[in-house]
Amino acid sequence: MLSALCTAIPARLGLVIIGNEGALVMGGLGAISIGLTLASAPPLVSQIGMALAGIVAGGLWITIVGALRHYRAVGDLSVLAPDLNAPKEIIAIRRIWQGNAAVQPDPHSPLLLIGDSHTLVYHDFMAEQSGLLDQLAKETSVVPDLIGTRGSGANAVRVSLLRRSIKDPKYLASKKVVLWCFAAREFTDSDQGWQTIPIQR
Repeated sequence: MLSALCTAIPARLGLVIIGNEGALVMGGLGAISIGLTLASAPPLVSQIGMALAGIVAGGLWITIVGALRHYRAVGDLSVLAPDLNAPKEIIAIRRIWQGNAAVQPDPHSPLLLIGDSHTLVYHDFMAEQSGLLDQLAKETSVVPDLIGTRGSGANAVRVSLLRRSIKDPKYLASKKVVLWCFAAREFTDSDQGWQTIPIQR
C-alpha cells in the first residue's frame, strides 16, 4: 500500500517515481537496525527511533535513485534493456539567447507550449537554453509561455492549465495558438487513461 501511494500521489502531480519497493525495503532495514540498537530503551523511544530511521533510510534511497537519473541522464532504454550495450550518443545542441540572458517563458505570449518532459528537456535539464521552447522563440520570433511536466502529457499538464486559468481567469484570453507536445505512447499506454478535464471554470 505504501509503494502504491508513493506512485499514485506523485502521479497526480505529473511526476514519475521509481524505486518505491526498494525504498520500502531500505526503510524496513533502517527501522530494524535502530530497533535492535534501542532494544533496551523504553518502547516509545524505540518506536520513534524506528519510525525516524525508516523515513530517513527510505528517503535516502529515493533521493539516490532520483539523483542518478537526473545527473547521469540515464534513459529509459538503458534501464529497461541494459544488455543492449548501446554506444553513448553525442547530441549537438543549439543554445538560444534572449539578449544576454536565457529565454524565459512569457505568460502574456499568444503562443502557449504545453506537454510532458519533451517540452522541458534541454531547456532546464540535460542541457539549458536549447529545448523546444528556446527553438520556437528563435524560429518564430515569439517567446512562448510554457506549462510542462516531467510526468504524463495526457492529464497532468491539462490539470496544470486548468489551475493556471483558475488563478488568472483572463489567462487564456491572450492565447492564440497552443502547441501540445507529448509522447505517442500516451495513446496506448497511459496509466490513467484520458480524463475529461476542463480548461476553464
